[in-house]
Amino acid sequence: MMRAVGFILVPAALAGAGAAMLHRNGTSAPIAATSPAGARAADTPLTVEPTVVGMNLGGLEYYAGEWAFNDIVQTSATINFIEPNGSWKDPIGRIQFDPTGHPIHIPKTTLLSVMLQSGTVRIQTGSFACTIADGWDVYAFGDWKTKGSGKHFTMIVDKPIPTAGITMKLTATKDDATLSPLSCVQQGVDTSTPFNPVFLAEKRPYKVLRFMDWMQTNNAPKRIWAERPTPASFTQGGPNGVSMEYMVALANTTQSDPWFNMPFDVDPGYYEKFATYVRDHLDPKLKAYVEFSNEVWNDAFQQGKTATERGRELYPNVDPAMANDFYYADRVRDVMSVWTRVFSGQPKRLVRVLANQTWPERADRALAHKDTWRSVDALAVAPYFSTDPYTLPGTGAVRVNALFARAPEIVGNAINQAVAAKKVAHKYNLPMVAYEAGPGFVGYQKEIGEDMLAANRDPRIYDMYMTYLKRWQKEVGGLIVLFTSVGTPGPGGQYGHREYTGQPLSDAPKARAVNDFMAQLKQ
Repeated sequence: MMRAVGFILVPAALAGAGAAMLHRNGTSAPIAATSPAGARAADTPLTVEPTVVGMNLGGLEYYAGEWAFNDIVQTSATINFIEPNGSWKDPIGRIQFDPTGHPIHIPKTTLLSVMLQSGTVRIQTGSFACTIADGWDVYAFGDWKTKGSGKHFTMIVDKPIPTAGITMKLTATKDDATLSPLSCVQQGVDTSTPFNPVFLAEKRPYKVLRFMDWMQTNNAPKRIWAERPTPASFTQGGPNGVSMEYMVALANTTQSDPWFNMPFDVDPGYYEKFATYVRDHLDPKLKAYVEFSNEVWNDAFQQGKTATERGRELYPNVDPAMANDFYYADRVRDVMSVWTRVFSGQPKRLVRVLANQTWPERADRALAHKDTWRSVDALAVAPYFSTDPYTLPGTGAVRVNALFARAPEIVGNAINQAVAAKKVAHKYNLPMVAYEAGPGFVGYQKEIGEDMLAANRDPRIYDMYMTYLKRWQKEVGGLIVLFTSVGTPGPGGQYGHREYTGQPLSDAPKARAVNDFMAQLKQ
């Protein structure tokens, strides 16, 4: 993602090796033209592999529309402590939790709220069979109502357009109350799988599912194995992300290759235990894509800032970008060595990824550093098609029309970026894949953001997207993992192909373009 770092435009003239590439700081640097020993000769032709389409999964939050689980509490649930004056506060330090995140030892008369959905364009409707631990009174707050009472009751949500969302207000009716269990499972669905059937149907066509947002990768604190999320966690929508058990189960259910983003900092043994679980539980017919963190080049994220700081300590005589690339390459080799050892004898089940945005010289530098290219199986980049909205004339419909008038140029720039990255990967005898791709129309000022949101919803984006995908198929090829399956619309535009799970394709032109393209691929 490049949501917080502006726009990176690569003209067609920069696609060839040896050209200058504009950095984020406005300086330029030459793309290295030499080939390391053992790599492929630079003059060998590029190969356009068959196109394969994957998708990044939308994050699970109370304000998001990705309804992944049959149990609405597992999809997202945010607890607040309610003060006697009615104000809602962070519960940390005010109540106790067990290791799975369930409130425990709650005194009588304590007031809590559990926010399930709020701030979305739609809320999940239907009847949900709810179970709650003994010792609680439940009050329906927002756009739902209850039927029944006690430990078992029904949540009824019949208004899809939210006004106040879905929140439970809870009062402890005894001392030492615990909030385990708490679940609300949609009635009439197949409960042999934990996943929402509509969510599953939307994800099955994709050959790869990337779990970056599900793993809460960006800006994450140090991850501790004993504190990782599990299927027993209070919710999968918390700050620790979704359990690896559920991610592997989803991949097995959809028969999609999973793409895991390993945390930036972990306690000893974390990477090995994670890799071992994947090796032992992922369907042997599937491959695991493994990436260290996400966008470590991106100093809008804490992992990017930390990588630069640590890189400058290790490599004090180079510029910050180079220090970042060197540190990232060092960590990639370390993490991939663990996965390689765990998957010893099964290399075809593993795809080790080094990722960069769309700077060929930085990707080249990271791959070359201490022969890091020998430790990975693919170079991944993010060739979004986008434009700087501040260069578009007018406002409102005039600005949106101007964007679509530039469609050939915008798509062409993105394809040129992909081809330039492909040349770098080719030099190291590696395939190039896209870890993120698709439309990147955003604007962070309110007026421009509203116009970019209108562009994302405009029917004309269907043809623009189809042109991009067909040119990818013809000129680039290989795996393209789009970003993102579901995204909440806002003034900054949106990356989501749908705005909520189950949105009709007639209302989601980006998702319709991708589905039609996959149908043409017979994927």
